Amino acid sequence: MTRRFAGKVGNVARVAAFTAFGVGGATILAQGGCLVTEHCYSNADCTAPQLCMQNGTCRFECERNEDCGEAMRCYENRCSPMYVEPIECPPEMANVADAFCVDRFEASRPDATATTNGTDNSRAMSRAGVMPWQLFAPEDNETARSACLAAGKDLCTPQQWRSSCEGRAGTAYGYGDTYEPETCNGIDTFGLSGFHLLPTASLPRCHSDWGVYDINGNLWEHTLNGDEKTIRGGAYNCKDSQTLHRCDYIPTSWEPTARGFRCCLVPSGTQDAGADVDEPDVLTDVATDTEVGCIDDTGTPDVVLDAPADVLDAHEAGQDAMPDGPSEAEAGSQGCPSDMVRIVAGTLDFCMDVYEASHMDATAASQGTLPVASSRKDVLPWFPVDLQTARDGCTTAGKRLCALDEWVEGCSGPSSTVYGYGNNYDPAICNGIDTYCNCGGAVCGSLATCPYPHCFNQASTEGAGPCGAMFHVEPTGTFLDCTSAYGVFDINGNVWELADSSDGLEHFRGGAYNCSDSEALHRCDHDGTWGPSARGFRCCKDPE
Repeated sequence: MTRRFAGKVGNVARVAAFTAFGVGGATILAQGGCLVTEHCYSNADCTAPQLCMQNGTCRFECERNEDCGEAMRCYENRCSPMYVEPIECPPEMANVADAFCVDRFEASRPDATATTNGTDNSRAMSRAGVMPWQLFAPEDNETARSACLAAGKDLCTPQQWRSSCEGRAGTAYGYGDTYEPETCNGIDTFGLSGFHLLPTASLPRCHSDWGVYDINGNLWEHTLNGDEKTIRGGAYNCKDSQTLHRCDYIPTSWEPTARGFRCCLVPSGTQDAGADVDEPDVLTDVATDTEVGCIDDTGTPDVVLDAPADVLDAHEAGQDAMPDGPSEAEAGSQGCPSDMVRIVAGTLDFCMDVYEASHMDATAASQGTLPVASSRKDVLPWFPVDLQTARDGCTTAGKRLCALDEWVEGCSGPSSTVYGYGNNYDPAICNGIDTYCNCGGAVCGSLATCPYPHCFNQASTEGAGPCGAMFHVEPTGTFLDCTSAYGVFDINGNVWELADSSDGLEHFRGGAYNCSDSEALHRCDHDGTWGPSARGFRCCKDPE
């Protein structure tokens, strides 16, 4: 007989008082002519380096490199990324151990937006802030692969996907070993009354240490040569997100409904794609010993493959399971995402980021490294950059670099002011070299007005000075009054902002924290084509 363990991940099988011998990674126990077989449900049930396979037995994942598929090697009987030489990945992809590239974001259609899935099925895109490509019947694994191939990539092999999820440390979830209900999009994130699909990278902490977003939750993800039962990563509607979001979980005997995918790439192109290697078995519910399902918008579990046709849920009927009311990423300003403002002036009609561009993983103390532009408050801006880096950063975020005329309008506003905040230079409103003059020092401590214009290098009309300054870059949005009439922050000072044009020049606008003459260089009409040092940027896009 087979002893099934009524437990979930991490419940290691324990049997005593029998004579045991190992067969194929499982343990078979002899007792009075009866055979008792231990059945594993996760890697934790096995003795490392053995893994729990789809048939419920513990065994080695591989014996040779060919068992592991493209860009992977067999090391100590487990598949791991294979380094051959340094590789370069496209900006929308993450580099996994110099072995292969993986899309940073779940696949989306080329015309997807923050509120619509799009209809263009020509190829898969990897972009932040848009609705992911959810597959509905008859779309399947082959649909996903065709979309990746059309983008010059391929579906990730199961081994590539798992490595992208587990990260360098081999964690249970992309973000670590301990389940966090609010980190990735699952049933616990918004509760039973509000769970819903989100645009890609809506939850900034939901990524593996390779910088791969939403690899746990949001949508299940197809892998190469798989089907609807071998998808990975869990989804927004999983009833038991703690179990189903794990990097090592695979349904195997039931078909989740919220299905998506992401693409991988091996830049060298010298290896053949491998077969789908056995993965951990389906987990069981303690109380019912049935597959732990996901929930659709009516609160019913996902159905198994052999369920009657009349009980198939809304997903199987081809309907998008979204809750009533606006989603988290509804347009923040008349057709623009929530991190942008809409600007309409004459022939111009565009969305502009509220804040200077920052890396998606930036914090108040670190610039971060992920090459995806974000518009967020209280993080260090992304600098220094060149024109191509700025363009790529915006494109990967589903936006574009602001054009020169757009930038000028966003700065000077409907009244065409000299600075975003008005016509008269004020050294205390935006972050410039005068902002942090040493007003409390021995030289300028007695001044009634400090900072004053040019306090860094000129004397005050009161007689004292120059004061010198401890100038430095600040996190975005630090200066609450440093906004244009459109509500765009830091468009004067902090870091210069690249604006796009067709003349082949790099146009830097708005000045920076280290401009020796902030009064002149912070002006909306000043064009810095001489290559200043603190070079940042800001993104725009067309309204929906």
